[in-house]
Amino acid sequence: MKLFRSVLMLAVLFLFGCEGGPYDIVLEGGRVMDPESGLDGIRNVGIHDGKIKAVTDSKISGKRVIDASRPLNWKWAQTMLRRGTPNGAIVN
Repeated sequence: MKLFRSVLMLAVLFLFGCEGGPYDIVLEGGRVMDPESGLDGIRNVGIHDGKIKAVTDSKISGKRVIDASRPLNWKWAQTMLRRGTPNGAIVN
């Protein structure tokens, strides 16, 4: 269930537009799991052009920095998914 939440959160975040910084989106302090490498820990994730470009425990900067250390608010996520626009973008 936690993996599903993480994947859903990333899917929602990929759709947000951003401005400024080397990465479009930075998820700070979120739990990252990779079954292939066995990674399961708290990391920062850098996303650029809709693709994960960095997974690190070092500080990274981006156009939009999101604190991923808190649990996802499911009511908010469901509302954002329902507000999808015709081109697939999510609006606040």
